[in-house]
Amino acid sequence: MRNTIKTNRIVTEEELKKINDMDWDSYYRESLPSETQGLLTCPNCNAIVLSRDDQSELACYRCGQRIKPLNATTP
Repeated sequence: MRNTIKTNRIVTEEELKKINDMDWDSYYRESLPSETQGLLTCPNCNAIVLSRDDQSELACYRCGQRIKPLNATTP
């Protein structure tokens, strides 16, 4: 069950468009707490994969799929 809260402030169409057009993936990546920075989820099997700073590519422990870490730099 959801509790809906009505506000007195009305959001304009422009503000709503700005919110919808935000790059939410990078927003959530940058706002992660430090203890969860190295955690990734495998897109194939949803297993949690640990990433270290020096790794350019990871392999999922469960299904073997190759995953590129978010902090990896391309040469």
